[in-house]
Amino acid sequence: MNLLRIFFWILYLSPTPLLAQICGFSTVKNADIERYTEGYVSHFLQSNVQQRTIARIPVVVHVVWNSGFENISDAQIQSQIEALNRDFRKRNTVNPVFSRFAVDCEIEFCLAQRDTNGNPTTGIVRRQTNYANIGSEYFDTSSRKRIYYTSKGGSTAWNPQKYLNIWVCSINVLYGFASSPAKALERPEEDGVVVDYRVFGTTGSLREGRQNGRLTVHEIGHYFNLLHIWGSDSTCVDDDEVTDTPVQASPHEGCPVDLVKSCNNSLDYFRNYMDYTNDDCMSFFTAGQKARMWATLTGFRANLISSNVCDPVSVQTVNKPIFEVFPNPAQTELTVIFKNQIASESKTIQLLDCFGRIVLEKRNYTVQGIPSRDGVFNLSLNDCPNGFYWLSIQVNNQNIVKKVVIQK
Repeated sequence: MNLLRIFFWILYLSPTPLLAQICGFSTVKNADIERYTEGYVSHFLQSNVQQRTIARIPVVVHVVWNSGFENISDAQIQSQIEALNRDFRKRNTVNPVFSRFAVDCEIEFCLAQRDTNGNPTTGIVRRQTNYANIGSEYFDTSSRKRIYYTSKGGSTAWNPQKYLNIWVCSINVLYGFASSPAKALERPEEDGVVVDYRVFGTTGSLREGRQNGRLTVHEIGHYFNLLHIWGSDSTCVDDDEVTDTPVQASPHEGCPVDLVKSCNNSLDYFRNYMDYTNDDCMSFFTAGQKARMWATLTGFRANLISSNVCDPVSVQTVNKPIFEVFPNPAQTELTVIFKNQIASESKTIQLLDCFGRIVLEKRNYTVQGIPSRDGVFNLSLNDCPNGFYWLSIQVNNQNIVKKVVIQK
């Protein structure tokens, strides 16, 4: 073992890791994605959106283990899902100095209950591998990692259009890394998030300072097209493309006791999830970061929202309302017809624009068990400009979201 490898191995075992080993995110941008993101964010922040259908993101966790202690428990995996919902919905405690900057991102996560063939699943895939630190192992000269491919000792991704793939494994030096939308365009088979098993979740044998599941929150921020809060280099020139996060010179570690400033700003946001501080120090996303993530959810990753794989198979095949939506694309009118209408059901149909604002709404309530009207809903689109929209269909306590396009 040469001196360089010994040096990195010492870093990896250190209880107080250096900044460079925390996250392996590489800033890759796509001009079309960034152009759409800039336009969306501008309108989003100006519109003062108050109501939105919550984005529900299906997750499949690939546990790829070499030694038995890397094969983490279902409870540890579930604790990470709960941590994601805590932080993306702002159900955590935010330091008073930063609380006025914190927002509810209106994004939730669920373990998939349907696999790629429509069969029941726990949303957890377990594979044993012959490779130690497989999260760091490459198998060709084009920097392809084994973790993404079953044939190479890892675990092949489920359809990234329907699932957020998270690989949990052993990683040498780093704690995690993620694919940005631009990176996913280049290699869709590697689209997702990779996290070391020692920083995943809130229970189990976790590293000191990484016991609240926030390394995964950080990496999913990258997956939704957020950059590090200081940008891509430690200068005051580069930035994170978010207007409401001050320009910051470099990352922070641990949790600063005093407020810190750099680049002539009023305050470094060292408690932001996209910095490098400890889990118990991180506590918020800003409105600008939320807007950038929602630009991804309505653009490049829009299919995730309409994915139905978090619903149990029994609900999908028996209890789920059956309906048709046509035409799509639509011009002047959109029609929704329910095929299995039940008299006791109440229905609400909302058409939301890409910023989450309700444009049209139709309701069908029951009166003494008799529907107040039939199961046909017609929505006039005369006042709706061209573009894509979300059709939110609510039947009793169930909600389905479909993407529709208006093209006149």
